[in-house]
Amino acid sequence: MAGATIDWGDPITSGLVGCWLCNENGGSTLYDLVKGKNSTLNGDTAVNYWGVGSLIGIGEAGRGVFIRNTANAYAEATSFTLGRTNVTVMVWYHHNALAAWVSGNAVLVMHEPVNTSWTLFFVGGVLYFQNNVVAISDNATRPADNMWHQVVGLNDGPTDKLYVDGLIVGSVNDAIGVTDSTSALEFGRSATIGFQYYGSIGPVYIWNRALSAREIGELYALPYRFIY
Repeated sequence: MAGATIDWGDPITSGLVGCWLCNENGGSTLYDLVKGKNSTLNGDTAVNYWGVGSLIGIGEAGRGVFIRNTANAYAEATSFTLGRTNVTVMVWYHHNALAAWVSGNAVLVMHEPVNTSWTLFFVGGVLYFQNNVVAISDNATRPADNMWHQVVGLNDGPTDKLYVDGLIVGSVNDAIGVTDSTSALEFGRSATIGFQYYGSIGPVYIWNRALSAREIGELYALPYRFIY
């Protein structure tokens, strides 16, 4: 999908503020198709699973970026902002035996700073979406199962919701709502607490609105429906 373009005529792109396909298959940059908020891979300069000298590689099943996090690898886009006070963050991830699940604490995607903005992450292998200090879990450990999974965290104003593979797994009332700021967006770790992710990530989509359950289900079935 190199050279891919967003179909802005698709209504599901309303409010889309970030789109990283993670299909670069080499180099050290994840390219954002929306606002050019490209992310630079940092940390691990050693040889990774995908080949000598390649910091980014196509993940299992032909998509995603593989991050070999033995030396604190992560990707970061500086100065990211939603522009509104709602959010949907959608990520596909993949674990396998070659991607160590160290203590089960791992950030997929987060907006700095921790405990002030929103984060999609694992603690003890259990998936969480945290918005400010309000956190919701799917209450299920998700081990390496050699499969891709779609995970979604969103805030629709009064409520935070968490989805796995197109289905809602939890919700919680949130009187605080989203605190929008201009700060770093990180893939694969938190700058302040670590939580390095081991495995493949991608694609990653972010909206400054809450997607409906129907839209989330449609993208689970067709992850690239607005890409051509």
